[in-house]
Amino acid sequence: MPEPQDPLRSLFQHAAESGRKQTAAAPAASITARAKRSTRRRVTAAVTALCLALGGAATALVLLPDRPASQSPADTPSPDTPTPSKPTTAPTTQPPPPPHDRDLLTATDGRLIRLGHPRRNPHDRPLT
Repeated sequence: MPEPQDPLRSLFQHAAESGRKQTAAAPAASITARAKRSTRRRVTAAVTALCLALGGAATALVLLPDRPASQSPADTPSPDTPTPSKPTTAPTTQPPPPPHDRDLLTATDGRLIRLGHPRRNPHDRPLT
């Protein structure tokens, strides 16, 4: 059975036909020009980002404080201070006795730190 003629359907078909008649493809020259503009924008953005990165790095190098070439170790005297003269006589005091193992603490950098003698609590039992 044929469908009855719908006035709304015929209007949509008429509008579609008139749209097809007025449609035209864009010329190749305008498509090419649009692609070139897009490429130019992308290249410009990349060059700008590169210039900003290089400028920032150069500015950071200029503004950072200069590092000394080399520093002498901390245990050597500086050339400005006079070296103490060595005593000609032997010392009159005895060197201190070596510390007990429980009086030393090893620091994270390998140095030994003397703790001294802890105070004893009279209620603590002696360690045996």
